[in-house]
Amino acid sequence: MIKFTELLREGNTKYSVEFKATPKSRVWKKTALGMYSSNPGAENAMVKAITKQAKALKKQEGWHSYRVTIDDKAITEAVDTSKWGIPHGISDYLNAEERFVDHITKNGKAYFKKHFNNLKWEDFEVKRGRRWNKVVRDNGVYCFIDRSTGDIYKPAGYKAPAKGVRASIFDPDSYKGADHLGSWLYRR
Repeated sequence: MIKFTELLREGNTKYSVEFKATPKSRVWKKTALGMYSSNPGAENAMVKAITKQAKALKKQEGWHSYRVTIDDKAITEAVDTSKWGIPHGISDYLNAEERFVDHITKNGKAYFKKHFNNLKWEDFEVKRGRRWNKVVRDNGVYCFIDRSTGDIYKPAGYKAPAKGVRASIFDPDSYKGADHLGSWLYRR
């Protein structure tokens, strides 16, 4: 039997679920549900798989809410997307985030192909934090995404966003003019 500490030493990532029994619960309780992966590119697939199991457990156990954690860090709680008519949940957030990153990547690649065909394109990467997800490219922050709402913010620096929501990952029309430089994030 391999111990959890040995799994971490080998470079595996732990995916698990925490829950709240009632709306007034202040503490997230850990469940026995967990998965491990040594593939760094499998994050979205692993989160979707464990979310599917967590949804079934929520219904079966009568939990009020749940959240998925990666190496004991919460990635997101239930996201309020009701104003866009989308049922909320972790997989919805991840899908919307992926669509947003794909959109800015596609626009950036097209621009580079047209104007800088001889330069190498660096893809965007999402770095997950406790409150904010950073979309990063070439060691610079492109934007911040609020994990609880899906709102997109212009970066004020490497560690914090500027004030004021610029767009939302759940509303593709709000970022349709997005370019690879982030100039659309400035207020006009």
